[in-house]
Amino acid sequence: MVRNDDVASYAAFVAKSKGLKLIEMATMHESIFNKNQKQTLSVEQLLFYFVNATYIVTSSFHGTILSILLNKPFNTISINDSIDERALSLLKELNLSDKMLNISGQAVYSTRTDNADASDLYNRKRIESYNILNNTLSCH
Repeated sequence: MVRNDDVASYAAFVAKSKGLKLIEMATMHESIFNKNQKQTLSVEQLLFYFVNATYIVTSSFHGTILSILLNKPFNTISINDSIDERALSLLKELNLSDKMLNISGQAVYSTRTDNADASDLYNRKRIESYNILNNTLSCH
């Protein structure tokens, strides 16, 4: 959600190449000058944009999670190793590491749009995590 010019350029490239309208969500004040940039969205508004997106380009961990949960075609853009660590770890767990891109001037995007295998794996991991928590809490 933090605006980054490289991420914005990449998102514009993807939108143009796929014939899509670009909606940018950011936490910066630039949105008052750009009608396609949304700032300080309510939870409902944020979810509306994610649910109705055709393709998602994100640099945030939460954007990555929403993309996976909503089974949307997406890319997570690497902007900082320490920030990207959680998203990359999640993507590796779900066999989606090819969704993490380090664009550094390159204009490429993942052509794989099906996250169904990841959804199944996610559900298994969720159940596994629930069981671990439940067992741990039951012991105390």
